[in-house]
Amino acid sequence: MSRIYKRKCDFCKKDYKGKGSRFCSLKCYFASRKGKVKIKCVICGKERLVKFHLSKTAKFCSRECYYKDPERIKRMLGNKLGTGQKKGATWKLSEETKAKHRLLKGELSPMWGKKWSKEARLKMSLARKGKRTGAKNNFWKGGITKLQIKIRSSWDYKEWRKAVYKRDNWVCQKCKSSGKANLEAHHIKAFSKILKENNIKTLQQAIQCKDLWNINNGLTLCIDCHRKTDNYGNLKIL
Repeated sequence: MSRIYKRKCDFCKKDYKGKGSRFCSLKCYFASRKGKVKIKCVICGKERLVKFHLSKTAKFCSRECYYKDPERIKRMLGNKLGTGQKKGATWKLSEETKAKHRLLKGELSPMWGKKWSKEARLKMSLARKGKRTGAKNNFWKGGITKLQIKIRSSWDYKEWRKAVYKRDNWVCQKCKSSGKANLEAHHIKAFSKILKENNIKTLQQAIQCKDLWNINNGLTLCIDCHRKTDNYGNLKIL
């Protein structure tokens, strides 16, 4: 059987009888979530306002002061015995690991407060040019990506899909369900049929084709209703 003790409310500082609560009433609890308290930074001594329920754990005024915290640096690099960050850990950190930890964040990084010069940025951009796309890429396999995948991942296709959703007010036109994650843009006239009729073989030809980007050929459907259509997944092309 739980005992009732005399306690002091954390918010209004009144004495009350309770089991394990920090507040004397729900009013004080909700007020503590909205109210703000001044705290003093343990590094620089500046004061700042924080929410009442965070006042017991908040110690710093900014991230810069957080990175300067000697206790954090000690945890990161290990104590004098060389143990790791976790309590009860028995492994020892090597000098290489300690050196890596020193370069992680904040003032411990050699790039703290520094910026790349214009010449260095220009050299890096020139070195990257032509390496990530096309036949010069190490993973190039002769352009095996399917045309439909290229079109569906293009900017024009995404804009067409957005326009269909906006026209239909982001609601399935069959079951009237809503929810952005559950919606898909359905082609009334099959996507593959338009490609065949217009003899489209490249992405550039697809972008110039007006039939592909006709909003009237699109319909907003949920995933379940979309699967029930005749031309879903090229099952049937009318």
